[in-house]
Amino acid sequence: MKAFTKGLIVIIMLSLIMIISLVAAKRYFNQQEIDILVEGAEARGVDYEVIITNELTKAYKFEAKSS
Repeated sequence: MKAFTKGLIVIIMLSLIMIISLVAAKRYFNQQEIDILVEGAEARGVDYEVIITNELTKAYKFEAKSS
């Protein structure tokens, strides 16, 4: 195999690993934010709505509803 092909494969693999890691980190931190927001709303007795807009990254919309 040529050195160019090996180099290209390494670059592609590293890029995939980086993308997967970044998506996993985004998902983790979004889930932590959701948990904190829900916990705070429930502690105050406030109604809320959480809409997950992207299942892969757990992107969300959070709306606290005033009573």
